Amino acid sequence: MLVKSRRSAPPLFFGSMIPDDTKPNQCLNCQADLGGDFCSQCGQAKSARLLPAREWASEFFATFLKLDSKLLRTTQQILFQPGQATVSFGKGHRVAFSSPARVYIIVSAISIAVMSLQGVFSQPVVVPGLDAADGFQRRVQLLFPFVNLLSPFVTAGILAICQPRFYFQLHLAFSLHLWTFLVAIGTPLVFIPPTSIWSLVALAVLSLITTVYLFLAHRRVYVMQTPNRIIVCGIVLASVPIASFVFIAILFAAAAWTS
Repeated sequence: MLVKSRRSAPPLFFGSMIPDDTKPNQCLNCQADLGGDFCSQCGQAKSARLLPAREWASEFFATFLKLDSKLLRTTQQILFQPGQATVSFGKGHRVAFSSPARVYIIVSAISIAVMSLQGVFSQPVVVPGLDAADGFQRRVQLLFPFVNLLSPFVTAGILAICQPRFYFQLHLAFSLHLWTFLVAIGTPLVFIPPTSIWSLVALAVLSLITTVYLFLAHRRVYVMQTPNRIIVCGIVLASVPIASFVFIAILFAAAAWTS
């Protein structure tokens, strides 16, 4: 009596057999013929088939490492090549790099985690006219990550006003990369006591680094005469504290409104 091998048997799903009538080079979703790893009709990946655990795990970790390498490559460009990540995005180099929003969200999440470990959110929030009870404190902590996403839109809007002939998508990508850089270099400040003289020194150094970074990034991304570039960069630099103020105002207003 012949026994079928496990690989040739149909896959099990909740105790029932799911027949696989498609050919190896046929899309599982629309049954169109496949000419590569993705279907030309519906876009579904060829790897959607059920796989043995070993092959599935190997494919999963390969995909994860690929995404991780994209994130590292994009972050490296943002930190050490001002404006290059935005140029790559504008040229359509999307597969080799992570999206601006994804990088900003991940870097912000790491920054918020560091702030939480350092007890930044445990410090009492004092707002005139509002109750600084524990409930308000918790709401501020919960809303912080969501309201944090609004800051790049303020800078992108100011860029769009100053440079209307460029697409807003380019302004938003530039703004997201800029704020990713600001969050990355600003996170170490939580390790310095705010009352220390070193806090002021670090803030001055970071302000100088941000000014140089912004000018170099803007020069790499936007075609513009130098006098106009200086004016735009100055406005964008001013937009950083403006965006921070708007961010804090919306954060406290949302925390008070949900009370």
